Amino acid sequence: MKEIEQIDKDRIEIVGQKEQPKETKIVGRMKKIKGLTLYQLDTKSGVISKAKVVSDTADFKNPNRKIGKAKFEENCLYLQALNIKNAKRKFEKLVDKIIASSK
Repeated sequence: MKEIEQIDKDRIEIVGQKEQPKETKIVGRMKKIKGLTLYQLDTKSGVISKAKVVSDTADFKNPNRKIGKAKFEENCLYLQALNIKNAKRKFEKLVDKIIASSK
């Protein structure tokens, strides 16, 4: 927003500009599959770990419905898998597919 300083009744002067705070934005959506866990692959270090998911009851029509929101980090890929061994295999396939499509 811009700071406005009123000097006279008719004269308005712009003094300076403030930096806007960054907002969260939706990167993508995934439908939760029962029995699977969300995993993340850090592309820089190659480490596979469970993604942090926060559950929230934000639906007013159906209060029993829970909505999960994951904390997305930069340079990470996400997918759902049964266990970490399965996640590793799926990530290998995904990375191979990305490399093949870039050629």
